[in-house]
Amino acid sequence: MAAQNTPGPAQGATTAPPIAELRDIILPETLHSYWLAPGWIIIIAVVLLAAAGAALLWYRRNKLNQYRRQAVALIEDWLKHQNPNASVTAGQLAELSALLKRVALHSGERTEIARLHGSHWADFLRAKAPGAISDDNLTLLSEGEYQASIRTETNCQQLAQQCQRWVQEHRAGRPYEVTHATV
Repeated sequence: MAAQNTPGPAQGATTAPPIAELRDIILPETLHSYWLAPGWIIIIAVVLLAAAGAALLWYRRNKLNQYRRQAVALIEDWLKHQNPNASVTAGQLAELSALLKRVALHSGERTEIARLHGSHWADFLRAKAPGAISDDNLTLLSEGEYQASIRTETNCQQLAQQCQRWVQEHRAGRPYEVTHATV
């Protein structure tokens, strides 16, 4: 068999290096100017709106309950000027009843609440925060300020605590219906 002659490199000719046969790098297309995908932008917007709404609700609730905090602080201040273990006097009952009436006037029907006194005042206090003030102390608050002398086992601290609990628990904003013909 005859040997085939394969053409080989010519003598004296140089071969090109394989790197010369590579093509240029293809760069990717330019990216859009959005830093996030539209879905993420929508999610972030919804979360920010929800946070803003929650902050607004908290602010409104905080503002609406400011009178409660002030009334509790007034009762604490009142108690500092009293002997906490002494029995309650008619003047002290008048002060606490007036403070509770101021709170009630702030949070309800002013014309109806302003007229309440006696047992109707006690019924109102009981209706707005059931169980906050004991029945004996409700009677004291509604009628005790009109009596010359009072015999009670209730001390100032106990009555002040129950009045604070009424301030914190009373339902504001709902009208109270007076059940008697003339007040």
